Amino acid sequence: MGCAPISRVMTPEDATKALSDAELVPCAEMALMDARRLVDACLGADVPALVHREACSKPGCSPKFQVLVRPEDGPRVAALLQQRWMDSIEREGLVPMGRTAAPAAPIAEDGEPPCPACGTAAPLVEGACSDCGLQLD
Repeated sequence: MGCAPISRVMTPEDATKALSDAELVPCAEMALMDARRLVDACLGADVPALVHREACSKPGCSPKFQVLVRPEDGPRVAALLQQRWMDSIEREGLVPMGRTAAPAAPIAEDGEPPCPACGTAAPLVEGACSDCGLQLD
C-alpha cells in the first residue's frame, strides 16, 4: 500500500519567494486583521499573496493595508472572496428561501468578475454592482 502525498499549504515564505520578481497588484484594501485573514485564505488555496501597508498622506487617515497578488491570480482571489461571502451569509441564515449559497461560474478571460454579493458579472456603474448596488470601487 502506498501512502497518499501529504498536501502542503503554501507558507508566507513560499509566497514571498513566488512573488519576489513578479508584478503585483492590490486586490483588496482593508484593516490589518482582515488583510491577514484574506492572505491566509489565499495561501490555503495555493494563491501567493502578501500584506502591504498603503501609505496615506492625508492627516488623520487610519492605516490601510492592501493584499497584493499577481494580476493573473485576480480571478482566483475574486472567486475565493465570493465563496467566503456566500459561506458567511449561509452561516448567518441570510440565503433567500429556495436558493443555495453556490459560487458563480468561473470568469471568462475577457469578462467581468462576479459581484461577491449577488454574482452578477457586469461592468460596474459608478463603482457599484449594476444589479444589487454593492459598492465595489
